[in-house]
Order: sequence, then structure tokens, then C-alpha cells
Amino acid sequence: MSAERVVWKYELSAPSISLAVPAGAELLSVGMQGDAPVVWFLVDPTAELEGRRLVGVSTGLDFNVDRLSFVGRIDSDAGLVFHIFEERAPK
Repeated sequence: MSAERVVWKYELSAPSISLAVPAGAELLSVGMQGDAPVVWFLVDPTAELEGRRLVGVSTGLDFNVDRLSFVGRIDSDAGLVFHIFEERAPK
């Protein structure tokens, strides 16, 4: 693995999305860029890709919290708030 790191951005195009990111990527933040919800990772661009799953939940909705870790929230221009969670691997 290289010591060099790069910040990569991924668009969150669905409420629940699986992303292929370099292994060991650090999730930095989530937010809006223009009118698109996005997530930023600090990555080693030479690392093999691995799957990461993110789940967005609207305020007030019931959902199962098993294996989910909160990573941030996104406030849309339409006044909606989405809480973003990352799904942890089963133990």
C-alpha cells in the first residue's frame, strides 16, 4: 500500500447504496454539493476495491439499527433531512 492518500467523492444516488471504494478507505463526511447528496472518503488509490454500504433514513421513519453506524446528516435544499448510516459487516 502507498502512503499517498487522495480524497474521492461518491454521489449518493439512492437511499441505500453499495459503493466500491479502495480497501481501508476512511469515510470523511457526507453533505450536499449543488443539488446532489455526496460522501467523501480518504483513500489509497492503489488499494484493492471493497464494498461499503450506506443507508439514508428520513427523519421520523422507523428502521432497523442492527449493524448500522451513524456517519452524518444531509440537509436538502427542499428542507428534507436525511441521516446517513454505514452498514457494518456481520460479526
